[in-house]
Amino acid sequence: MFPALRSFGEDTGFDISTYQRCLDVGWNSLDHGDSNHFSERAKTCFDNAPDTERFSHPLTSAALNSALSIALLMGFLADRNTDHIVELARLAFDTAFLRAQEPGYGLRFATGSAGITAHPIVQQELRRQAEDLLFVNGLPENAGLEIVPLTRARIRSTAGMVPD
Repeated sequence: MFPALRSFGEDTGFDISTYQRCLDVGWNSLDHGDSNHFSERAKTCFDNAPDTERFSHPLTSAALNSALSIALLMGFLADRNTDHIVELARLAFDTAFLRAQEPGYGLRFATGSAGITAHPIVQQELRRQAEDLLFVNGLPENAGLEIVPLTRARIRSTAGMVPD
């Protein structure tokens, strides 16, 4: 979801540097096992997320979901509570659900949440989440640093909802 936050920041002047640093710190923790005060970083991300009342940009909700997802990632790294990851997945679904309703995405005749959920962009997100679970389940139980390049390659090969 980060490309939406990046585009939102470029268009509105919203400072995304906190979120970029958190992603960098997250990768660094995989590479080196650093703790880097994840709880404080999560709070900073939550506290500074885009305010939907302040912005009227088309990507405001997607940017908010991206910022909150990074906060949840920091929370997960702090306490390893998988509830953070479940919430993050819900935000990704919500972002796809909202995206499917935007003009230009071909949603003309679908009505209600079932019709929107059937939209290709929502189905793509659900497939990606299922594939991510299979990827994680396929990792060695006592995985070490070897998962870092595998995870990076997985992310690079996965298309986002908003193009880079």
